[in-house]
Amino acid sequence: AVVSTQSTGKGMIVGFNYSGGFRFKHHCLGELVVYSIFGPTIALFSYSCLSKGLFSWLVFIAASPLGLLAAAVLLANNIRDAGNDLKSGVHTVANRLGLKKSLEIYSGLLLLPYLQITGLVLLYERHYALLLTWTVAPFSLYCAVRPHLQGVTTAIADMFPLTLSHYHLVGAVYLGLLTYCMH
Repeated sequence: AVVSTQSTGKGMIVGFNYSGGFRFKHHCLGELVVYSIFGPTIALFSYSCLSKGLFSWLVFIAASPLGLLAAAVLLANNIRDAGNDLKSGVHTVANRLGLKKSLEIYSGLLLLPYLQITGLVLLYERHYALLLTWTVAPFSLYCAVRPHLQGVTTAIADMFPLTLSHYHLVGAVYLGLLTYCMH
């Protein structure tokens, strides 16, 4: 109960500081915070509660792909809103690095989880069923290269909802396979 209360309090502080207080979003830290919270932090919190306070690198590594996908969703939103954010004095990755670099990072955030999952399987030499996550890789590749092929203006208009759909699909497949492998 103590771990749970402390973690919940810390989570609320980080959530508040995303756009209020320290304003992570305003200091180009939004994607990093979202990666951390929606990837390793939430998984490690759950694991810690169930294992009476233990830490596991395996849990950290296994949750990291989900954090990267969540960061991609935020980056897609920030790419779309870059102009308005800049006018408002909000300094996101998208308006600090520019469109070209932001799109490169976006592509990396969509594709890197596959390498992490493959590395996880090879490192621990088990749970080969996780490699079935690659069955949805064509959709990830489509999302990653689409802005470069279709033209930026067209792609940016619906990049956020497409990335959100991508997050749900890949996340569901990966979590489903992860759950299967743990039983």
